[in-house]
Amino acid sequence: MINTSLLQLSKDELSKPLSKRIPCSIVFYPKVFYTEKPAIIYLHDWNKYPYTASICSLGKELANQGYVFISLGIYRRGVEGQMMAIPDNDVDDIDRGIQYLKGNGCHNIILMGEGIGALGVLKYQLTKEDNDIKGIVLIRPFHSLNNWLKNKIGETRYEAILEKSAPEVIEGNEGLWVDFKVPYIAEESLLMYQSYESWLSWWSPNAETKISDLLAEISTPVLAISPLQEIILNKINTSIINLDEKETVETVVDSWLNQLEVDKTAKFQLDVTEMIPINEIISVKTSDNRSLIGLLWEDDRCQENKTIMIHVRGKTGTPITEPLTSQMAEVYLNNKIATLVIELHRSGYGGSLESAAEMDVEDIHLFVQFILKRGYTHIILSGQSLGSNSIMRYCVQHPAPNIKAMVHFAPTQDAATWLTKHLGSDSYNSLLEQAQKAVENGQENLGLIGKPPYDKMLSPHRPNAWLSWWGPDADTANLKTISEVTIPILMLCGSQDFFNDRQRLDTLKAAAINSPLTDIIWYEGCGHNFANFEQQAANDVINWLKKL
Repeated sequence: MINTSLLQLSKDELSKPLSKRIPCSIVFYPKVFYTEKPAIIYLHDWNKYPYTASICSLGKELANQGYVFISLGIYRRGVEGQMMAIPDNDVDDIDRGIQYLKGNGCHNIILMGEGIGALGVLKYQLTKEDNDIKGIVLIRPFHSLNNWLKNKIGETRYEAILEKSAPEVIEGNEGLWVDFKVPYIAEESLLMYQSYESWLSWWSPNAETKISDLLAEISTPVLAISPLQEIILNKINTSIINLDEKETVETVVDSWLNQLEVDKTAKFQLDVTEMIPINEIISVKTSDNRSLIGLLWEDDRCQENKTIMIHVRGKTGTPITEPLTSQMAEVYLNNKIATLVIELHRSGYGGSLESAAEMDVEDIHLFVQFILKRGYTHIILSGQSLGSNSIMRYCVQHPAPNIKAMVHFAPTQDAATWLTKHLGSDSYNSLLEQAQKAVENGQENLGLIGKPPYDKMLSPHRPNAWLSWWGPDADTANLKTISEVTIPILMLCGSQDFFNDRQRLDTLKAAAINSPLTDIIWYEGCGHNFANFEQQAANDVINWLKKL
């Protein structure tokens, strides 16, 4: 058996702009510590987050073998961090994880990097020369980032990007940006969506991102698993293993680590008081063969009560972006209500960039079906910000007796109406025309509507995605959808919310003509993300549910 927890290694994240918030790390660790095993810090690949289904599977398997496995929350996560990140950011993030482990008495540490994450763990060790790093594991490492990219897109196209003459180089609000995709592993693609300066720091010929060069300087033992390119070796302490069909990363890593010279008398104990326990990380498979995860808080009492809260984050939110739901989940759990915080296609900036509004309904339905099969019979749908619109659309399109109520945290205004007022009608109509022309020309999934990184608080979208959320015919008008809802509704909001005022919520309540019960709870001083109001709001939700 293993434990799973969230760990916020950086502080005061809610005081930072959304794109600069470093998300929680995820820690997998054995219920009984095996003192002969070192701790592993894992650094994820490009476009990824620390919680993908494959990472969670790897973390669980290694924890079952006795390792503490920390999938690190880093600045470069997803697209929102990647778009401004430079390689040295990875080094700083790894150091934060290392200092946490050392502060807990751990001095046998393994660094593990996958894909582009392999570059970060090597750069860390070359920079720090840390004697507590006993080994480095590279999963599908590159030989050289710029060499790999040039081979993938062709030298002519690559040189044009360097010379700023390619269509992939676009004008942003502050300087140039790049925006294009590159085929990667299997059916997966890497999205290159970055400021031009950030892109140069990773992918240009002058970037210090040649893994073979770094390996030549490393004295720490290294294991490279299934490299994407030929790795040049001249060190006897570096091993390469290409996995066959019968081998897994976790078994190969465990076998290799058991051969390292590690002080097996060293003992350490993680301070669990700093962590946010999660009962389980679940995964569902979508129609386009993508795995979406959900963070689940439950215990035996919830199973007996058969009641669960399914929470949908805002426009670019991920399950680990902010502590709102984790703090509320504790309150719900104490009242015998489970909580599931779900990932969507649109989670993160990369997902938001490309995902149409209707995909939210499909994603929510997958998780609802999963929960019903798990035995829950009373489901409360919860949505924050634009997630409030998504849960309303789901309830209208999939009415079911098991959906008992919905809870809205800072519900959004009608998307097209709000954006028109926010930008002005001329600017809105210009974006609308741009999106419509792109769709007419068969380029619905190419190019950007809006300039990166932000246009008036909004991150850009592909044309089809923009129309589905912000177009005049988009099904994203809460005022319309709420009139079709037939279950009890609770709306919670505060005076510091930049999208809403009390009059707006009163208008929504008046429009909920088919709901048997619609209530509003208003908080003076509360902002859009409910910072410092999490537990109060959760208790208010519990008390409201008792009325049903």
